[in-house]
Amino acid sequence: MSLILNLLVDKKGNRVVCAEADSEFVDIIFSFLTLPITTIVRLLKKKSCVGCIDSLYQSMENLHPKHLQSRACTEMLLHPLSNSEKLYEGLAVKYDERELGNSYLCPKWACVRSKSLVSSVKHARCCCGEVMDRRVRVGKPLGSCGGGGEGDGAFVEGDSMFIVTDALRVMPDAAETFTSLVEELGIEAESDLEEMIVTISKEEVLKILKRALISESPLSDIFLLNLKLSIDEASDGKSKIDTHEKGKVETKSRVATKSNVKSHVKHIDLSHRSGSETLGWKLFDHMH
Repeated sequence: MSLILNLLVDKKGNRVVCAEADSEFVDIIFSFLTLPITTIVRLLKKKSCVGCIDSLYQSMENLHPKHLQSRACTEMLLHPLSNSEKLYEGLAVKYDERELGNSYLCPKWACVRSKSLVSSVKHARCCCGEVMDRRVRVGKPLGSCGGGGEGDGAFVEGDSMFIVTDALRVMPDAAETFTSLVEELGIEAESDLEEMIVTISKEEVLKILKRALISESPLSDIFLLNLKLSIDEASDGKSKIDTHEKGKVETKSRVATKSNVKSHVKHIDLSHRSGSETLGWKLFDHMH
């Protein structure tokens, strides 16, 4: 599964100005805020580069069960739950392949009938002493945090459009927002801007998550600087990109070779954009 994202690129600065995003992309990046830190470490294959948390996770994996109160402790620490898990199933790009929404019952039906005990953690012990490992699914996945119907986003309104900056600031898509952002970045000429269309799949989502932890410009890092950002590789851990490295990068039409991202860049011709199109690009002339 994948989705399309439109980026506006500053050619001179080799940076992403902003992305034109619908609710599907915004739901994905907002879902990062609901992830337990251990889940982030697992998704990034213990290469999150956030302090020593990767080492702590690894030590928990290697710890013999005899040092823990129960097997449930291992499950609880390595696979913690989020109250938002049921919303993940409605994301346009599912980046966590672990089966979500499971609960566990005591194998003794007498306990199930009389006590109705349910555990969200596998291998927890029932009050009768048995291990609760009979898997069940309780309830249906929620469509949104508001319990909305089909077509609604998980966290935001399904028909909403947004501007997302390189630093993942999310703002309503409005002309004044775009104008303010362009002025803030000191972009003076329309010819300095290009539009880039990229495909966002699971791999790109995890890259954005990883760079968001250590960088203030994750979109530029991934789609312009062509850094070696495979989840299987260790990151350099830098929050800033060396300016000398930036100078070597050219923004041009290309197909990325280090990932499944297919990028197409074109010059923005504002005169051909209809008044109904978003991002306020046609209003650039009114800034001067």
